[in-house]
Amino acid sequence: VAKKLFDTSITEIRFSGGEPLLYADTIRMVEWASEFTNLEVGIATNGSLITKDLAARIANTRALMTVHLPSTDNEHYKQVTGFSYMDALHGLEFLDYYNVNYSLNYVAHEKTLDNMENVIQFAVKNRCQLKVLPYINKSVKKFVDVKSFIAKKLQKYTYSFEHDDVCGINWWFLPNGARIKLISTPCMDNSIGLCKEYAELRLL
Repeated sequence: VAKKLFDTSITEIRFSGGEPLLYADTIRMVEWASEFTNLEVGIATNGSLITKDLAARIANTRALMTVHLPSTDNEHYKQVTGFSYMDALHGLEFLDYYNVNYSLNYVAHEKTLDNMENVIQFAVKNRCQLKVLPYINKSVKKFVDVKSFIAKKLQKYTYSFEHDDVCGINWWFLPNGARIKLISTPCMDNSIGLCKEYAELRLL
């Protein structure tokens, strides 16, 4: 399938799920795509299945790692992912051991904002990049102001703020290297022009 993309305008391929690392051959596909294509390669995972051996193999690829962190509370983390928060922490430690760069993802929803404060604190403490994605589905009519929520939670820190009008991205930069990235919701804001600039092809 990846070979068919060579003559298209598609520039990246990402392995996600569900949990892509449940499938044992995912790492082999990542290694192949990294070695034999010019596509940007990414893996989106909750991190709980990353072993030391797997982290070593990822370190030898061009893969960009995104780790979904819904909570820093073990019980809630398991409710969301079905996996152990401590296993996820071990996975991040293995990535750090092999100097694998990764960013954290958090899907923000009205019912989960209490967890987001702890996730922000985790990202700041560990000098990570955290990408916050507002949850959207057909039933959502109006979403809480996530931008104001993040700014309020960062009041005790020193930071600089930037907004990218082209991509609709808000950035908070902290002195220790941590970064908080909020992706705007053009579909909710009816920003049709921005929506048209982005698309993806999903293979299930």
